[in-house]
Amino acid sequence: MLTSLMYSVPELIPVALVVGALDRRFSRGPGENGYSTETILITGGLVLLAIAVLVILYPKVTGTANNINTTPPTVP
Repeated sequence: MLTSLMYSVPELIPVALVVGALDRRFSRGPGENGYSTETILITGGLVLLAIAVLVILYPKVTGTANNINTTPPTVP
């Protein structure tokens, strides 16, 4: 449809070129079906696990860092 409209409205030629280039760039070739559901679920699980580890470790690390004694020792 865009190519037939392009002939009647010459100002749309750059738009048609960009749309065609993007269509070729993002179209999948034969045999490329994307990621499987299993891969997406495993990746999502690993992300959730990493977030859980950060939620658990961040308070412990900051609490330990805040308890470091930074006062200089006094000389008797």
